[in-house]
Amino acid sequence: MEVGMNIGEMLDDEQLKVVGLIGVVVLAAAAAPMLLAPSDEPEVEPNNGTITTPETDPIQEVNTVDRDTLGTLNVVPRSHTDDSGPTVQASAGAQTMRVEATTVNGEPALNLTDERTHEGRWVSVPTQWFKQAYGEVPEVARVAHEDGGTYTETVRVRGESAAFWVRGFSTNTITFGGELVIRDTPAIDGTRHSYQLSSMDQVENVSINLTGVENTAIDSTSAVRTNGESLTANVGGTAPPRSEEVTLTGAETSSSWSGSGSGDGTVTVDGNQPAEDISATLEGSTSTSNGDQSWTGLGDGASRSLTSGNIESTGPANGEPRVTVTAAPGTVEYDPYPDNEYAASDSFLFYNNGQGTVTPGDITVPGVKDSTTSIELGVGVVNGGSDTTIDVYAIKGETADATSAEGTLVASNVQITSTGTKTIEFDSEFNGGGQTVTFGFVPEYSGSDFANLLLHTVGSGTEASSNYFHYDGQQSSYPEIRTNHVGTTDVIISTGSQSVSWSSLSEGETVSDALDIPASASSLDISTSNGQTDVTVEKTDRTATEDPALDLDGDGADEVAYNGILTSGQTSTLSASNGDLSSGSNSIDASTTAGPLPSWTIDATAVMATEDPSVTVDGQTVSHSGVLSDGETVTESVDLSTGSNTLDVSTVGEVEVAASWTEVTETRDPVVEVNGETVSYSGTLADGETVSLNANASWLREGTNNVTVYVGDGSYTGAGPEPQVGLEYRHDIESPRTVTYESEAFSERYNISKTYATERADAVLTIPHARTVISMRSLEYRLNETGTWSSVPQSASNLSGTTLTVAVSDLAGNPVPKGTTVEVRSVGSRLKPENAEISVVRATPVGFDLNSRIRLESWDSTSSLGVSSTPQGNLVHYATNESYSAESDYVELYGDGSQRFYAPNASSGSALTLNTLPARVTPERNSMRVRVPESANASNPEFVVEPASVVGDAWTAEYVAGTDGTWYAVTDDAGNQLGIAKKPAAIEVSRDDVGLVSIEATEAPSVSAPNTVGGGIFATVTTGNLPTLLVLFGSVGMLFVAGTRPARSRDAVDDIAGAVDGLISNIPRVGGPIGSGVSAAVSGVGSALVSVGENRLLTGAVAAAVAVAAAQAGLFTLGSEAGAIIAVAGIAVGSLFLLREADEFTTARWIAIVAVAGVVALQGLGETDLLSALVNSQAFLIVVLIGGYAAIQLVREYRANNSPDDDRPQVIIGGRFRSGSGDDEGSN
Repeated sequence: MEVGMNIGEMLDDEQLKVVGLIGVVVLAAAAAPMLLAPSDEPEVEPNNGTITTPETDPIQEVNTVDRDTLGTLNVVPRSHTDDSGPTVQASAGAQTMRVEATTVNGEPALNLTDERTHEGRWVSVPTQWFKQAYGEVPEVARVAHEDGGTYTETVRVRGESAAFWVRGFSTNTITFGGELVIRDTPAIDGTRHSYQLSSMDQVENVSINLTGVENTAIDSTSAVRTNGESLTANVGGTAPPRSEEVTLTGAETSSSWSGSGSGDGTVTVDGNQPAEDISATLEGSTSTSNGDQSWTGLGDGASRSLTSGNIESTGPANGEPRVTVTAAPGTVEYDPYPDNEYAASDSFLFYNNGQGTVTPGDITVPGVKDSTTSIELGVGVVNGGSDTTIDVYAIKGETADATSAEGTLVASNVQITSTGTKTIEFDSEFNGGGQTVTFGFVPEYSGSDFANLLLHTVGSGTEASSNYFHYDGQQSSYPEIRTNHVGTTDVIISTGSQSVSWSSLSEGETVSDALDIPASASSLDISTSNGQTDVTVEKTDRTATEDPALDLDGDGADEVAYNGILTSGQTSTLSASNGDLSSGSNSIDASTTAGPLPSWTIDATAVMATEDPSVTVDGQTVSHSGVLSDGETVTESVDLSTGSNTLDVSTVGEVEVAASWTEVTETRDPVVEVNGETVSYSGTLADGETVSLNANASWLREGTNNVTVYVGDGSYTGAGPEPQVGLEYRHDIESPRTVTYESEAFSERYNISKTYATERADAVLTIPHARTVISMRSLEYRLNETGTWSSVPQSASNLSGTTLTVAVSDLAGNPVPKGTTVEVRSVGSRLKPENAEISVVRATPVGFDLNSRIRLESWDSTSSLGVSSTPQGNLVHYATNESYSAESDYVELYGDGSQRFYAPNASSGSALTLNTLPARVTPERNSMRVRVPESANASNPEFVVEPASVVGDAWTAEYVAGTDGTWYAVTDDAGNQLGIAKKPAAIEVSRDDVGLVSIEATEAPSVSAPNTVGGGIFATVTTGNLPTLLVLFGSVGMLFVAGTRPARSRDAVDDIAGAVDGLISNIPRVGGPIGSGVSAAVSGVGSALVSVGENRLLTGAVAAAVAVAAAQAGLFTLGSEAGAIIAVAGIAVGSLFLLREADEFTTARWIAIVAVAGVVALQGLGETDLLSALVNSQAFLIVVLIGGYAAIQLVREYRANNSPDDDRPQVIIGGRFRSGSGDDEGSN
């Protein structure tokens, strides 16, 4: 029977197996093409070698230039060709070529373009396409290169294909001409022209015309000279020079200067300009004085002023001041009126008026010590002839109460005999214990004598001085009340920040100790615990130089000032402004705010400027009065003569002297030699003046004829411009020919025209380029003076050294037809030597990378070569195969794109081969240097970048090799990328002091890219938006699952809440309350989510909201493979859900639905044919095995569902039942 299921039930083991099986099939179908698909074959660059072909009919070499082996050819993508174009194949770089059908002079041709710099490649086109489109196979292929130039190559037909070679470089254009005409404008001494005559039948009318040429050159000399020196100007040429000038340029020289002194002084500064870079070093000094001080009778709290310098005092206690104290007897002082509160009337301790009236008195004194032996008071009045006797009582803890005779009798029968301070000695020691004691004074009557023991008596308007009482009227002063006691005392002497102390000093005991007295100490504070003390301080006060300053120019203002103290030997160096110190004598005024004046040393740069300079040459004087500032110039005209001219210099200081002139060389005594026969002109030919020389046709011969030009008398040594003459040599021949030669600074051009009067077999044309021509920039030809100019094929040209030969028969046919006019024009690129002479041993043909061999005829460490005008002048040049140590070779690159090659270690006779890297490097401004290591080459572009005159300039690098659209980077020696770009864009690097760098292929910057087959299954599911979508919809799925099992889900939430509570509760003090709160929150939120999941409608709404939000956020932008995977998985899960909800699930039904939907999804949604890729891959065998297993499972299920026992009752053990409460989970 059919087994039904409900969505609330768990999948049984059989269903789980089926689900897992389907998942494996889906993943295998999606991943197998990505994991097992073969990778693209790497592009194979052609190698040099002999041309071969798998066909029996080999392709012949088109010329003597090496071609790479013709091996496997790759098809150019159809998107790179015309709709009507052929299927084109190439040995390399097929992905970057563009093919266009066109015509050349009306004949069919192909236009091939490629922006990639390369050595060369073979290109093959089916001949059938040519025949269908044009009726014939074209004879040439016209190749357009990235620089805009074109050239042609012969098309070689081989079987059913036509192949031709595409070269790497081209900037080429060429032509050919009646009578033989040689024009040399101009010719120099020793110029030779050679040409061939095959027949003398019609040679006549030999004509030689010479035209005077005035050759000029600007020359100059300069040097820095001092008084009495001279400069020589060597003027070359054959005529007096022109535009002679002498320029004086001011120059400043500097020298170190130093002066020193102490206090005020005078210095004399060298030079004639204010000094610069001025600094003054100030050195302090220290003075000393005796600073001993002493005081007596200082009680507790006393303070005395200290004398001191501005630095710490010294003394006899190991260099520190010494303090000595002597302890006095202990006393307790008491001032009854501390705030100067005065009594309105007389106050007495006792009174005896001598008439029988006796008035005792008492006074309370606080803090009376033990062992008190006496009390001191002031006696105001003593009258009568005899003394007054009193008794003194003392009682502790009681205040004065007018009962004087109580307590202990401490002194009896004390005689009061005079006024003033009275010390009353006690009969025995009284122990006050530090308490308040009331002393009672009881006088005895003694007739008419009386005494007043005065406590305090003042009259109106009378003030008491500190610590004293005053007697009325007489203003006698008395000390405050003191009690004296026997005992020890503690003493502390302090300066505020430093202190010294002693304990338990006995009366009269003297002690001493060291006390650090800083310069900031202004007073000495005394603290005693008992009585008074005498204090003596022994010290030496020191005063150092404070705030020293120097007035350097006498204007009353300090140019150099130091804020602070400099002791002996201490120095400080300060700067002054330029100009604060004049040349010559200067008064130095020194000052301080305290202490002695400083010593000083002044250092400066003395400046000597050019003053009163003059130059005399041949009686002519160029001068300037006064100072000629640095860089300031004075220029005047003078007359110079050819040869040596002496310029005598007079100046104060140094002066730069420069002389410039234009040298003039005229055409003198020109001679033309034709095959050993000479004809000449004696004298000077003015510029543009033309003379005709007589020549004879008999001088000519069949074969080679040489025409040699000599100008000058042979004495030219290289001084001045080279003598030149314009030559026109012509005669009639059977095939007229015209040769035009032009020499420029950076190029040499030939324009040759030849008409063949008769048929000529194996015709060859020779062009002898100058020895400084490094490569052929262009070589073009034209037939019969019509049509456009075409590039001469490499097979028709040969370059030996700097001599170019052109096989005319390859251009016009062999033999060349009668009456054919051939025009050839060539342009050779020249190097520009500076302070050097060179010769090119091997030049580079047209269209090839620079690979020229150069011999340095004259060379030293200052020599260089201008290489900007080579065909690859914008690429980095470097040397290989050097005959010298080349570690120091470099090129200096300039912001205008020019560059010069330097070889400091080379010498005359050295040789090298000049190459270029496939990199265009340009500084943003100024200049920079580039060195190329031995390991570098066209496929390994690396070089060392160094600053030249300025450090830190930015620069750009453009890699001209490779394919447009690919990414490359400039990487330093540590592997760090200094910049990255996509070809053909250039990379900008911010600094030029980066050292060794290399240009390397790299990956594109990280961006979100669409999934591709090559990415692999793991890239598909871990990149892009798929992880985000899985999280979002996985969360919705978990909400749905929780709603299907609410009880278990709530139990799980409670378990999590309990775990969180237990974890937080471990926190001391606050863990319990916080854990309970967090647990309640987790439980509440979890239960709410489960409630949402139980409501299917609400759960669906949440899922729809998530889907809408994901769509608004653009998260559904997935790769096609990722989309296919999600679609298959969605169909599988959705069908499982629907079948179970309908209680119609069977394995057979579900597998059928997933299989059909999966095939449709994989085939339709994938960008590539995933199903075909799966079938064609080795993974298909795995899929077949899995499918077989699935089929077996289907048969088993069928048999089980159709068993005779289907109608028997089924007893389910361990199953689940639905509960009446609505909880789908039920009970076990």
